[in-house]
Amino acid sequence: MTTASRAGIEGINQSGSMIFETWHSTALKTSLITKATSPMVEFTSKLSNIRLLEPDPVLFQVPPDYAIVDEKGPFTIQYGRQP
Repeated sequence: MTTASRAGIEGINQSGSMIFETWHSTALKTSLITKATSPMVEFTSKLSNIRLLEPDPVLFQVPPDYAIVDEKGPFTIQYGRQP
């Protein structure tokens, strides 16, 4: 789908026009390419390297150093790499 807007419409104050272009996949239910082009700027967002496979189960495994701790008093939350 491509939409063009003239200056003074939809907040466009510069002379010229802005063109919006979207490539949508109904199978994936998402936009594959989105472009906005004007005399001042060009923006492109592209979805690529799409694989229609089940994700690797390793991504959903609990890390080996994970622990559940029952904190009953004051405590400190640690995150990131520890020395």
